[in-house]
Amino acid sequence: MSATRPHVASVLVAETLAMKRALEEASVAGFKELNMFSVSQVLIFLINSGGFTIELKGLLHDISLLRISFEAITFNYISRLNNATDDSLAKTSLISFPVISFDGE
Repeated sequence: MSATRPHVASVLVAETLAMKRALEEASVAGFKELNMFSVSQVLIFLINSGGFTIELKGLLHDISLLRISFEAITFNYISRLNNATDDSLAKTSLISFPVISFDGE
């Protein structure tokens, strides 16, 4: 699964967009039980507590609506240290992407 966006406000917004997209894809694929993981401790706290920030309010609302389409779902924090291989692979792939300018530069 991949999607591109020319700009997101923060890493937290990017993590939240990725979580929402994963839930959408899992729902369409017919999954009924999910264990979701994120390296964003803040995102997992906000989802599990029902809290929000101004920048994430709409996205977190969308996630709360999506989560009810599953019979069982958990949202879990995983530290980057415990996820070092995947984190390294993701960073390497980001470095290998060419920079594309949308303003003609």
